[in-house]
Amino acid sequence: MIHALDIDTKVLQQMGGEYILAALPINNYRDIGLSFERSFVTKAGYWKVYLYKVR
Repeated sequence: MIHALDIDTKVLQQMGGEYILAALPINNYRDIGLSFERSFVTKAGYWKVYLYKVR
């Protein structure tokens, strides 16, 4: 679990970034301007992936 991700999502958005993929859940996603979309696992994959959208 990522307790406090330190990323400037405004700059990420200015650079054209729309989503963040993470291998671990991000606890402070709301505080840094992200919204949780979903998590998923594929049959061919080994890890659970967490998808966050930049707000």
